[in-house]
Amino acid sequence: VAPGNATVIYTKFIGGYGNQVAIALKLPNTGETVFMTFSHGRNGSFKVRAGQQVTKGQTLMLVGSTGLSNGPHLHWETYRGGLGQTLIKPSDIGYRLPRPPKAPFGV
Repeated sequence: VAPGNATVIYTKFIGGYGNQVAIALKLPNTGETVFMTFSHGRNGSFKVRAGQQVTKGQTLMLVGSTGLSNGPHLHWETYRGGLGQTLIKPSDIGYRLPRPPKAPFGV
């Protein structure tokens, strides 16, 4: 899902990354624009298109295992200065992933 209001740059298959969505997102606290890619989406699952404005929480595509992937997962990259420029951690700009729930019986 989109981590904030953003513009979709592209949706396409990119080799080892598989099906990928790229967005440009303006940070509300600083006004800086960062770029994010979400990769390995399920075939045929893009829910957005290039140029579209998306809102926080909107589904971009479904999780899959396309490209060089050994199982379904989301590969999320965040960049400063443009796609493929300075790779940063989402936590560097205030994004946190929720903790997964504990397995039953403490496993």
